[in-house]
Amino acid sequence: EEECNFYLDPDGDGEGNLPFEADLGKYIPQETAVVGSCEFKLNAPVKATLIIESELQDWEAAVELTKEPDPAEEFRMYPGNLEIEEVEGSMRVNVTIEDGKTPRSVQLRDLTEGYRQEVQEPEEFRLLEVTVVNPDGSNVRLERNVQSASSPYIAAEDNLSEAQGEMPDWVTELAGEWLSDGYPQVADSILKEAGDNLGNGGSSSIWMWLAIVGWAIIAIAIVGGGIFILLQRSGSDHRDNHRSDM
Repeated sequence: EEECNFYLDPDGDGEGNLPFEADLGKYIPQETAVVGSCEFKLNAPVKATLIIESELQDWEAAVELTKEPDPAEEFRMYPGNLEIEEVEGSMRVNVTIEDGKTPRSVQLRDLTEGYRQEVQEPEEFRLLEVTVVNPDGSNVRLERNVQSASSPYIAAEDNLSEAQGEMPDWVTELAGEWLSDGYPQVADSILKEAGDNLGNGGSSSIWMWLAIVGWAIIAIAIVGGGIFILLQRSGSDHRDNHRSDM
């Protein structure tokens, strides 16, 4: 009978502004504050341990255990303080996330000659997990997961969805491939070049090549820029080591 409600809190004032539902596959922005709660009934005939966990960054939660007609017991939970011991009896449990930010995914893609580059890819994480552990080791778990993605990735996916059926299949397929590889800016460039040339009445062959050249230039710039930065860092480290040797 659990009831869960979660909200994005972009301004970080502790008040949820944008509701969302976990476990539905809808991306939420990375590095954004989240608040919300889950409430459920718990019947623990023997003393059990309640464990509260989350993969939000710097999260903090308030837990209320209510046994009628007694007043609620209140607990503060955060990383490093996850357990409430000796929970027993029939009660209502309310777990409220009061602070925490969605994690930023860091994915590295291997380039040529051993270089690596950070790309933007969605990441599924554990928004909230409540586990009741019995003395015999058995447990019952309530878990809510959600997927986060960067704002450019979410915007590119929305643009790609709008382009479906309005642009040739090869355009949306090409943009989709670049998006799934973690390059939302390249995907947007493909859609923009194709859309601009369609709007200008260009022939399919003309805007096709313009789109291909457009995304190719951006892709080369992105990869080349990553390699250039790595080379600069490598050169700087080499010079620092040379000075230290002297």
